[in-house]
Amino acid sequence: MVLEEFFDGRSAQYAKRIEYLMESRLMSQGFKCFEPWVDDDGTDCVIKTPGEQFFEIQIKARKGEVGKKGIGRFEVKNPELRHNYYYLFYA
Repeated sequence: MVLEEFFDGRSAQYAKRIEYLMESRLMSQGFKCFEPWVDDDGTDCVIKTPGEQFFEIQIKARKGEVGKKGIGRFEVKNPELRHNYYYLFYA
């Protein structure tokens, strides 16, 4: 599969592929990744660091070119402060 085919498709499929891509990159850096069965808390994966810490991660992805006007524009619904909860943005 060529890289262009990997990034093609509908937005839900694209988002899931980016989640897997980001998880694989985290794992290559020594983190362990776990996916919840249900995504009702806005958590796409939970990572465990080599130091035994856990972090909840919400992955947000954008498709296409990101110009000067589009930098930093991701849809985040009802953001809330939570302990060990982070967003990972991919464009």
